[in-house]
Amino acid sequence: MGMKVFILSVIMFICLSCPLVFAVQLTTSTTHPAGAFSVTTTTIDSKGTNDDGVDDTWGAAVQSLNFGALKEVSGVDPATGAWVVFLPANNSYFALDCGFSGGGYTSGKSISVSYSTSPGPNGDLLGKRVILTYKYVTGSGKNTTDNTLTGVDSPDLISKPKVISMDQLKDGWLRIYAGIYDGKDTALKSKGATTFGPASPAGDYKGTLTIDLL
Repeated sequence: MGMKVFILSVIMFICLSCPLVFAVQLTTSTTHPAGAFSVTTTTIDSKGTNDDGVDDTWGAAVQSLNFGALKEVSGVDPATGAWVVFLPANNSYFALDCGFSGGGYTSGKSISVSYSTSPGPNGDLLGKRVILTYKYVTGSGKNTTDNTLTGVDSPDLISKPKVISMDQLKDGWLRIYAGIYDGKDTALKSKGATTFGPASPAGDYKGTLTIDLL
């Protein structure tokens, strides 16, 4: 992250008389390069399984959220009976990591997440079919942990805007997972989430996700 750590002073006083007294004073400082706010988007292949990421494979960084041509997936849900939905190949989805390229937490800032539809014959049909899941990520490299963001409704429809305070992210960063709704989360269905099904219009679906630092 480009962090430089300077140990300015460490003073220890040890008294060997009884009772034992131990006092230590520690001071330190950090400097960060001027990092720009950035979003890195990565494709994740779930191997067609719904196992909370156990066998998911992270691919290369990409510049857009292109789910490609959807394929028919059918089966029998023990709770609801037979179902047919259309999902990306291997049920792939995306991770959007939002932070500062050079580090440097900034108090008082917020990250805004909003969606707008693009003109086209299918209108705003993506707004209820793409789901965003918000996580507060800590750690580094391959050793990271997805944590719950307090007070943030997640997962949620892409059409529901969010403003997330940087004060919630000072020890990590924001990660947003974006995927096509598969119909299994009944709480999302009650919010209006809709699957791609046999009755969905054929053709292209487009929209714009905007992530900004306020």
